[in-house]
Formats: sequence, C-alpha cells, structure tokens
Amino acid sequence: MKLKEVIKKIENEFPIALAAKWDFPGLQYGKNKFEVKKIMICLDLTTAVLNDAISNKIDLIISHHPFLFNEKIKKIKLKYKNKIIEQLQKHQIAIYGLHTQYDSSKKGMNSKILDDLKCEDVKSYRNINFIKYGKLPEEINFDDLIVKLKTIFNIPYVQFLNWDNEQKIKKIAICAGAGGDLINKIKSDEIDVFITGEMKWNDWILSYENKNSVIVLNHFMENYFTNDMDIILKKIFLKDDISIKKHDIKSPIIYK
Repeated sequence: MKLKEVIKKIENEFPIALAAKWDFPGLQYGKNKFEVKKIMICLDLTTAVLNDAISNKIDLIISHHPFLFNEKIKKIKLKYKNKIIEQLQKHQIAIYGLHTQYDSSKKGMNSKILDDLKCEDVKSYRNINFIKYGKLPEEINFDDLIVKLKTIFNIPYVQFLNWDNEQKIKKIAICAGAGGDLINKIKSDEIDVFITGEMKWNDWILSYENKNSVIVLNHFMENYFTNDMDIILKKIFLKDDISIKKHDIKSPIIYK
C-alpha cells in the first residue's frame, strides 16, 4: 500500500484537525509514493527504535511525540537527530507523528484510561478536548485510585496532592503527558482529582491554592499509546498486506 493511502486511513480515524494549534503532527519525512508493508509504533523515535526498524525492514514509523517539533530537516541542531535523519533517508523509512489528534480524540488515550478505571459518561471537560472527564459508578478511596493507576501503568511511584487522607473519589479528569498547565481549568467543586503526567512547580502551587487534588504519573505514562495503537492499527489494516510491530522504549528516568 502506498504511504499516501496508509496516512489517509489513519487520518480517517484521527483527523489532523483535532491536533492542537501548537503541535506538529502528521508526515514528517517520506514521500507519498513510498510502499508500506511494515509499520512500527513507538512513543518517541530514538536511536534504539531506528535500529530496530532497520533490522526489521520497517517502512513507516509512527511515533506519538513528533520527531520534528517546529524543526526543518535541513536545520536540525541536535546531532543525534541528524544521524537518525541520515539513516531514515538511507533506508527510505517514513516517519509520522500521531500526537494531539490522538490525545483529543474520543478514541484516544485519555478516554481509554478513564475506561480502564471503569468511569462512565466519558467526555471532554468544559469543551476542552485535551481533558477528558468521567464518573466512577461508586466512590473509591484516594489511595485505592493510586493503586489502580500503578497497576495500569506498571509503575512503583506517583506524585500527588490531596486534601484529605479519607477523600472519596468519583469524578475524575485526565490529561496524559504534560497537562499541568491546564490545572487552572479544573474546578475543585466539579472534579475530585486531576490526573496528568507532568506538572511544573508553579502548577503545584496553583493546585494547592485552588485546593485541587492531583496525581502525577510522569510523562512516560504516554507509552500507553504504543499498546493501544498496536490494537487500533491491526484493526484498521486487518484486510491489508501490512504488518504492525511495536517498540516499547525504555524510560530514561530511574527511581530509587
């Protein structure tokens, strides 16, 4: 299948129009006439991902985070990115960023995580597509929610702020990744807890002042994309002669 046709199928599910204005998703390297028989999915295009792609004769790499972010191929300053581009060109491997058009979708990560938590009536919060919101069928303890999240993401630690050790949770909002700058949109009388991947110090202070309860999992939570997109693409290309392979990158962050 030609690259142009592959992209058309993907964008039928996740239209570029859903992406944030500041984002740089879509095709970043490759030509429409490229033939695609093998696709690799990853959170980020790293040297390890590239080597895996070359070894497996991958034609298209779909990363969640755009490899080129407000950059042009001929003006990249980071040496490791230049080396990756050289190899992409040499082996004719296309790259495509499936970022905020996926995050903001009803079929995207935020909605799926709320589904995993057994939330009901999942929708955008206050018409902000990047924040999804849902209600648990029954209240649970704050600590029990943390245990559920640790299980879903297979992580040993989380950061959190809450106002009552006995706090009950029913209404949950989530923005995976770097969602801390959206904390000012969260109303504590509407949302029991806000879940995200990153928050800056001033976001923590604002949460404290506004009495928002928050749970921060770290940005690597978005590796959820890799498994989810593996399932989605296998359904999209079920009747096509295209194989799907995923590469789970290793988080560079170490906890003790």
